[in-house]
Amino acid sequence: MKTPHHHQAMAVILGGGVAKGAFEAGALEVLTQAHGADLAQVIGTSSGALNALLLAAAVRAGRAHDGARQLLDLWRRKGDWRNAFAVKLGHLVRGRGLSTSDGIYNLARQYVDPFATAPKRHPVRLDLVATSSRGVVRQVRGENVITYEARFCFDEAAFDTADGRERVYRAAAASAAFPIAYEPVEIPEFGPCYDGGLTNDAPISLAAAGPAHRVVAVVPYPATPPPFPDVAIGPRLLAHWIELLIHERLYRDLAAAASANAVLERLQALERRGALEADQLEDVRQAIGYRRLELVTIRPAAPLPGGPFAGLFDARLRSRYIEEGRRAAAVALENPAMPAAATAATAA
Repeated sequence: MKTPHHHQAMAVILGGGVAKGAFEAGALEVLTQAHGADLAQVIGTSSGALNALLLAAAVRAGRAHDGARQLLDLWRRKGDWRNAFAVKLGHLVRGRGLSTSDGIYNLARQYVDPFATAPKRHPVRLDLVATSSRGVVRQVRGENVITYEARFCFDEAAFDTADGRERVYRAAAASAAFPIAYEPVEIPEFGPCYDGGLTNDAPISLAAAGPAHRVVAVVPYPATPPPFPDVAIGPRLLAHWIELLIHERLYRDLAAAASANAVLERLQALERRGALEADQLEDVRQAIGYRRLELVTIRPAAPLPGGPFAGLFDARLRSRYIEEGRRAAAVALENPAMPAAATAATAA
């Protein structure tokens, strides 16, 4: 496997997909074998949040590849509905959701806590995204706007104490709290929070604000979204609607990143021709708010079989997702110069 740009600080983005998060585990096994020492930032949302916090804890302990292998164990042995859900009928009757997040907390403690006892060697930044039901006031380019995207940012010290880890686990549970399936998770500064995939399934902007210039986005969905199934209203159509809702922004953000990168390339061409001085180019870049990121996407060539929840009931399907993740990562890392969205710039 070719490993260009080795020892450059790297960020990994792990999107949602419910049980298709097993695809990310397979991809991370390949990625960490080649670039585990380069990881400086891990970003997760929805089911990717659980993957992200385990990987970040392993990076903190200097054991990124061991963390990826633990993810394989988690998805193979514990990634079913019996471990994911803790059904409370009283909560469901009150309209809170089918399950509490106790299963997610238990998985987090079982798999993440052991890395906390390892010698602390590596800095790492962990960013998680949830959806705040009451909204968040955020400043965007000098203006206050209301958004429902709740962001959590942790440095490596969060993994060094029991209280810090519990805060991380709560943020991950909030990020993974799919509506109806889970009750919302209460976060003091954001209120009741749900699945982060509802507002931002691939937060490229968080990578742009981080320390890395090389970003790997692991996405369990192909580059071209599948058409609507020609079926009557039912479980299959509902599953497609769910995936469309979560991943619409993902497709738009990747396209916008490629477009922004093209703008920067045209500006750099003007500099090469002498039409712009280097300091003028930097002034323009600052004015439009772009920072160049080398973005590699790891995604399947075709849609993974089954709906978003199917793998929770089928261990063989989860194993297939893992193998597809390995295969996709090997292809992407062998051929990093991908078309269009392979290199991208995003708003800083």
